Amino acid sequence: MSLTPEWRPAPPPQLDWEEERKRRNAKTRALLASYVAHDLQLEEYSKDLDWWREKHRRAVEELVNVNRAAVQALSREDDLVTETRTRLYWEIQRLRTRLDAMEAFSDLEEKEDELAEAELVPLHAPPRHQRDLDLVNASSKVRRANKLALEAISRDATGVLSTLLSPERPSRRHRRSTNSPSLPFHPPRSLILGHTADIKAEQLTFMTSAVREAVMAGRVYAVQTRSIGGGKEKVRSGRIIMDRGNLHLHCLVEKPPPPGSVTVEHREILHELIDRECTLAFLDVEDKSTALRGRVYIRLAPDTGRARQFTWLCTGQRGVSYTDSAILGVLDKGGTRERLVGGDYEGRRGAGGASLIPWLGWGREYRREWEAGVVRGWWGGMHRAAQFFITTQKGFPGETVHFAFGQVEYGLEVVREVAKLPNPSEAKVVDCGVVVVEEMERAAAGGYQQDKM
Repeated sequence: MSLTPEWRPAPPPQLDWEEERKRRNAKTRALLASYVAHDLQLEEYSKDLDWWREKHRRAVEELVNVNRAAVQALSREDDLVTETRTRLYWEIQRLRTRLDAMEAFSDLEEKEDELAEAELVPLHAPPRHQRDLDLVNASSKVRRANKLALEAISRDATGVLSTLLSPERPSRRHRRSTNSPSLPFHPPRSLILGHTADIKAEQLTFMTSAVREAVMAGRVYAVQTRSIGGGKEKVRSGRIIMDRGNLHLHCLVEKPPPPGSVTVEHREILHELIDRECTLAFLDVEDKSTALRGRVYIRLAPDTGRARQFTWLCTGQRGVSYTDSAILGVLDKGGTRERLVGGDYEGRRGAGGASLIPWLGWGREYRREWEAGVVRGWWGGMHRAAQFFITTQKGFPGETVHFAFGQVEYGLEVVREVAKLPNPSEAKVVDCGVVVVEEMERAAAGGYQQDKM
């Protein structure tokens, strides 16, 4: 019987402790360097967060201050309205009491005594407090700025609001896998095959490269289609162009868009893109005898029938417009109350310009200090309610303009040059429209300064 040798594991190799120490030290130093580098990155990130937070804090303060100032101004105006209404209330009560006393006397002698006594109490004109157009416009601009800021956040950076307002931040994996979807856009066939196709109005607000290229090339038109009976339709179109960084919708004309155009519904633009609280309209005025031509931008007041009617006549959406209407003349030429008159879209030499809104009447009356560039309405009846006046000079201190519904923001010099013409009635409004998207490329285009009044 043979005996096998007992199995024993091989002895472990002899470690070189000096080499092992160096290896571990090197690994530790590398790990330490990584930690230090990461800490430095976090330190820089923390500084960035502090800077961003400070920017947000200042932005919030500025936004709050602007809105607080608007609230204070509106509160002061409301206090004045309340005070005026209180005075009106007591005047009404006093006059009613006087009427009741006059009717209560039975004989002529008592009535004569009351009349003699009543003559000692003067009848004051009722206190007036009309709507302040400057305050209303300022409030509208603040609210519009708030609205645009929120729209920019919710549209430009999809998901930002939900991320900031959610109680829990999404995980890194979720953030990495979630891509912000871009605005849906199907390239129009006109950009591919040369045929007419439609786009949505919202695509004019946040343009893709294809839409922007079409706008810059002047191939985008707003289209209005109306039934004229007998199964026939009438197509009208208005140009959409970019000018000075703003998107302009020109007045509708009685012809379809040219072949190869990119079309969008006119009604959709009016409902989705035009800011009814702060509409910016424009008039292109030309005088062929002097080669004078210029554009006048008018900011319209909100919630007034006259401003709404002015928008209709600038867009042509109701079938008529200010296009090709003559300048009617100048009142108080060269004086402090100088004003340019226009708006007779019916071409009746100042006798036309009927209201498009039934019973427009006096409408909501706005007061405004007599400044240069105030746009006011006609007061002489429904047959001229679409006519307008534009002041060219600053009035006397305390002088006010009634029936004001707009203010010239740019192009006041054009109005003044037309007023200086030997025969201003030879000038006419050759085109008009509204600005549908403002300040899209103001920085790139260089912008333009507001007129000094």
